[in-house]
Amino acid sequence: MKRSSKPNRGYQVADQIQRDLSALIARELKDPRVGMVTLNAVEVTPDYAHAKGFFSLLTGDPAETQEALNH
Repeated sequence: MKRSSKPNRGYQVADQIQRDLSALIARELKDPRVGMVTLNAVEVTPDYAHAKGFFSLLTGDPAETQEALNH
């Protein structure tokens, strides 16, 4: 019997979300609270309904950056 989905589908979805978010942050986000941000990882729930991103900063305040990214 063949499975309906690939076993690593969740990793592929998380990887694509990470690439898309990185591009959006770099090119389209114009918030001065967001400095040099690196998106380190993305975790996706098994039903793909929610994703959580993890980031690091080169400069700036992490709390302000998180607030700006969540906005």
